[in-house]
Amino acid sequence: MIRLITTTCLALWLFCAASLPIKAQFHSFIPTCSFSTETPSLDVVGLTLIGDDLPPITEAAEGPLEANYNFEVFCLTALFTNTSDEALSFRWGFGDGDTAYVTHPTHVYEYPGTYITTLEAINGVNGLVSFSDTIVVDYCSDITSIVGQTFNYAVYPNPATKGQSINFEFNQLNANHQYQLLVYNMLGQQMQMLPYSANDASKRLEVSTWPGGLYVYQLVDETGKVLVENKLMIGY
Repeated sequence: MIRLITTTCLALWLFCAASLPIKAQFHSFIPTCSFSTETPSLDVVGLTLIGDDLPPITEAAEGPLEANYNFEVFCLTALFTNTSDEALSFRWGFGDGDTAYVTHPTHVYEYPGTYITTLEAINGVNGLVSFSDTIVVDYCSDITSIVGQTFNYAVYPNPATKGQSINFEFNQLNANHQYQLLVYNMLGQQMQMLPYSANDASKRLEVSTWPGGLYVYQLVDETGKVLVENKLMIGY
């Protein structure tokens, strides 16, 4: 009878151990087993952990929720870099009635002006905080100094929507020189090279397969000297 009771107690003891959290199973624990000669039973009075020098399992503390961003303006286009901390989601208000919910938005304003842009940063612990800044946008200026003289040129549409072609018109170029129109992405990779001369009324750049983003175009002469440099925006 004692052997049967001891076996029953051991089986219940093992069941109890298997029901513990994984961390506890790697410790020693001592259940209290009581029985009589009439009715075997197991009373788990408590759990004694051996090895209390191990650190307790705790969740990592969260830092303060903060909303912040930087931005760069190119003509009517603003590119935002989100620098918020501890946020899970975002809501942007651009001051012109438009909103966005992405992390790093690019926004094209329809009209020049001064706008207040607000970023709301949200998480499930601290709720919501916001940050606002003033942004000024305007039409692109197409007047550039080239080898000591001022001349007009046109690049349109700029910003361009994905799928559009972009036209370049450079005036007052020297007929005795040859030029090249170069376009680079923001990684410095050359995307296009087009020959240009004083006899060219314009050049059309096909960008239908290009990713949306910010690009840099240059007009250089045959010596490689950069005469014109500016930015080009292609929408997503």
